[in-house]
Amino acid sequence: MRMGMIGLGRMGANMSVRLMKAGHEIVAFDVSADSVKALAAQGAIAATSIEDMIAKLPAPRSIWLINHCLNDNMASGVGCRCV
Repeated sequence: MRMGMIGLGRMGANMSVRLMKAGHEIVAFDVSADSVKALAAQGAIAATSIEDMIAKLPAPRSIWLINHCLNDNMASGVGCRCV
């Protein structure tokens, strides 16, 4: 199964690695390009934006969103900065 993962912090990245080891394909996106590159080096498909992720997923799409501080800025692609 190919699925998207938004949020590649400790939890999202580890979940992605475990899913890939189980045979799933992960399309990965994070506001940190370095996090996306690190997961792509382990076999994930890198996405440069949420729109890019959607384009790389077959319908019906399955996307996991891992973010402890989701707000309106994340949905607009700006990202989320918790204080």
